[in-house]
Amino acid sequence: MSQEAENKAFEELKQRAIDLTTPIDFEALISIGVLEKKGAWYQVNKWSELPGHAKAKISATRTGDTLLVKFRAPSKRLAKFPRRKSLPSNCPLGISVGTSQALSWEVRRTHERTAR
Repeated sequence: MSQEAENKAFEELKQRAIDLTTPIDFEALISIGVLEKKGAWYQVNKWSELPGHAKAKISATRTGDTLLVKFRAPSKRLAKFPRRKSLPSNCPLGISVGTSQALSWEVRRTHERTAR
């Protein structure tokens, strides 16, 4: 992999980590009508207005007359990843094993959701 491709992949992973660790302002989204609390689930009323970082945190969906979603809690380990400035030479893409596992899990989950 070329240095340019590695840097691009690293930046994409950093952005994904930022999306997954950015807190969701549920109160604001409920107040403007984007979300509505339904027990342990949230009803999505305006999908186009749901922020990207919130979409990245959807862990379960239920469809029917309305779209209901659950969100995952932010990962403390993943929060450390975006602070990295460069790639260590001894690690593929410069990711520690724990962070790599968390990100690869997220990539698989995202791929599974989009493949459905």
